[in-house]
Amino acid sequence: MTEKHVPFEDLGRLRAGDRLEAHRDGVVRHRGIVEETVPALGVV
Repeated sequence: MTEKHVPFEDLGRLRAGDRLEAHRDGVVRHRGIVEETVPALGVV
């Protein structure tokens, strides 16, 4: 399986089991696997 890195702003596209990394200023700040999402609140 190939990894795909896609920047996005729509949290509604995330699903449980998705892997993600959050970057700021070119540095990985958070990394993990999505367990739940609440897009209306901006939370994953």
